[in-house]
Amino acid sequence: METISAMDLLDKGKPFHCHICDRDFSQKGNLQMHLRTHTGEKPYRCSICERDFSQKVNLQMHLRIHTGEKPFRCDMCSKDFSRKGDLKIHLRTHTGEKPYHCKMCNKDFSQHSSLVLHIRSHTGEKPYNCIICAKDFSRKGDLNKHMRIHKGDKPFPCEICGKAFYQNSVLLQHLKKHYKEKRFKCDVCNKGFSQKSSLLIHAQKHSAPKQFLCDMCGQEFSKDKDLLNHMMTHTGERLFYCKNCNKSFSRYGNLKRHRCTQADKKPFHCDMCSKSFFLKRTLVHHIRTHTGEKPFKCSVCEKCFSQNGTLVMHMRIHTGERPYCCEICNKGFCRNGELLIHIRTHTGEKPYRCETCEMTFSQNAHLLAHVRTHTGEKPFVCKLCNKKFSRNANLLKHARTHSEDSTAQQESTISE
Repeated sequence: METISAMDLLDKGKPFHCHICDRDFSQKGNLQMHLRTHTGEKPYRCSICERDFSQKVNLQMHLRIHTGEKPFRCDMCSKDFSRKGDLKIHLRTHTGEKPYHCKMCNKDFSQHSSLVLHIRSHTGEKPYNCIICAKDFSRKGDLNKHMRIHKGDKPFPCEICGKAFYQNSVLLQHLKKHYKEKRFKCDVCNKGFSQKSSLLIHAQKHSAPKQFLCDMCGQEFSKDKDLLNHMMTHTGERLFYCKNCNKSFSRYGNLKRHRCTQADKKPFHCDMCSKSFFLKRTLVHHIRTHTGEKPFKCSVCEKCFSQNGTLVMHMRIHTGERPYCCEICNKGFCRNGELLIHIRTHTGEKPYRCETCEMTFSQNAHLLAHVRTHTGEKPFVCKLCNKKFSRNANLLKHARTHSEDSTAQQESTISE
């Protein structure tokens, strides 16, 4: 057997060998620290929060969280950091340096961790796995947030009402309910605003002279563009076209919203069901379907709602308020959509057309019900006898036959 001298080991440069993963080290101390990655040993404990660390240097850096010590200062903006590495990364915000390059799309990044996360958008890799439901995540932070759902952990409490949330973003949305008090009321329509400037802008709609008249229904408008938009409800004209699918719209705002639905990127993701949304507020509303949160309570009957808009409409049941008034017959409505449908009884407008037989309707719901006469679809099912119907009204009418039969049977039993 060939003998190896101590000098031979020194000549190799890394004489200290890990027997678990065959990695070599130049110093015995480095090997000892490395072995802790296998054993899980963490001999250094924080005396303040009792968190454990495998290396003394990591404990020292951690202690700065408690002491507030930040010994590394940026010479350009005087911002302080607790770690030298954090300062190095920060300096790139001044220099614009992005040393980490994606070979797939040539995008550059200032941090290596950002590049690693970006590459997963190409590979689809999701290395972080939930041990309870087997759901995968591309970021460890996303997995940690998701795990709170299973643990019931809600580390973000509201300091005002004490309610707790599993994500800070959900807490921030909740806080808006407390801070967004609508103190500024419109004297004309009683609509509320959180800022006085918003109320002043809104008040101009009431005070502005309405010099643009609709020849078909007599409705007046203060701006010519509002009249043009209104006229399209009579003519059915749709001037705004989507370049991708040629779908047309009578209002530019509707086209803009439609474009969002065609965008590939939905940046706001639900951690509970992986559904994605174009708007952050839509995600916040969606999350309440999982949490059951209904932060908006009716002060009269204490019924709760997940959205403030739904509460506002509900309150009109108690107040009898009908802010949307028909200028032709003065009939009032709780919702603007109900007023628009009603106006069609005066104008005779029927903007919804059946593509099969070209029959027209004043309401989209009526068109959908009519289309079922062509498709044969019957989505309304009786829970007692499984009979199917194309309209909900027909189902309700049918359900009465069961209650009538039940009443007749009871009367027959009594008479016997």
